[in-house]
Amino acid sequence: MNIFNTKPRQKNLLFLGDELGIQRYDKPKYPIFLELYRQQMQFIWMPERISLIEDRAKYRNLNETEKFIFDSNLRWQTACDSLLMRGLDTLKTYVTNEELESSLAIHSCVETCIHSFSYTHILKSLMEKNMSQFFDSILEDVNITDRLSEIINAYNALFDPKEQDVKKLILDTIVQNYITEGIMFYNSFVTSFYFGSKFGFKSADIVKEVARDENLHVANFANIFKILRDNEEEGFSELIKESEPKILEAFRLAVETDKKWFKYLFSKGDLIGLNEETSSGYAEWITNNRLATLGYKKMFPIKKNPLGSWINSYFGMDGDGNEVKTQVAPQESNTITSYKLNSIDNDVTEDDFAGLLD
Repeated sequence: MNIFNTKPRQKNLLFLGDELGIQRYDKPKYPIFLELYRQQMQFIWMPERISLIEDRAKYRNLNETEKFIFDSNLRWQTACDSLLMRGLDTLKTYVTNEELESSLAIHSCVETCIHSFSYTHILKSLMEKNMSQFFDSILEDVNITDRLSEIINAYNALFDPKEQDVKKLILDTIVQNYITEGIMFYNSFVTSFYFGSKFGFKSADIVKEVARDENLHVANFANIFKILRDNEEEGFSELIKESEPKILEAFRLAVETDKKWFKYLFSKGDLIGLNEETSSGYAEWITNNRLATLGYKKMFPIKKNPLGSWINSYFGMDGDGNEVKTQVAPQESNTITSYKLNSIDNDVTEDDFAGLLD
């Protein structure tokens, strides 16, 4: 493998094409990834801009059940973001398209340079004296490591493929990343948003910024998957068709894994409006949406978001708890008012990203 290809490139494929040389964007094969790159760059933000001074007192006033749920959720978010950054860098070594390389580069950077620092900012604000102890406790929780295992296994196989089919490993990694960022992270966001809605935690505003970034990350992988599926020259079309049962099983397993997590998360008691049942229902609902985006049939009979109206200010939903979608993709418009360079716009919702997933 060459770090820089000095020869003319013939196969400009997303993965496993001619090795990359000059980074040139004059004739992009897949402009969507340049648009996703630009939007991720325009959303660069720093967590310290959101003051958490008031959160420390609110955190101290939580009862045992509330504190257990808050801490456990934050532990998982911290661990998973650490994993995703390194996993994305592993996947990027197989990328042979300049636009995708740039989009995944900023994607990886956001996970480590913004999201991981965001969780540290929250921890430092809430429990400065015990922050190191909190970090040390993360991997001591077998429930967290079990929840992470499928993600770790997919990336580990790609990191050291040995005699395995690299195309299959790339596809497994793409599917697992889409599930992780589009389903498992969203399930954790709900818990963070609860504490913002019910207790006024400003840390929920930081997680809202994280969720806004994840919208773009989900779009990144949805577009990768659909391009590989729909363009035979990419060399993945037949593999994706043959792998459909395995792909659907990965979605089912993710929901079952998160349902086990919810049983643990609420093992000390429920929150008013958020419990094992409603969280499991949301996991099924968001999974149906993610499957539909990729062109698959819905897996669960649930018809609408079961969480109710309290979450509407954090996700773009109508009064019934359904996602509001638009038909105009942002990349097709010359004016995108919500995309402001180096600014925080807390009014941005999932609606702003709907076109990138269509």
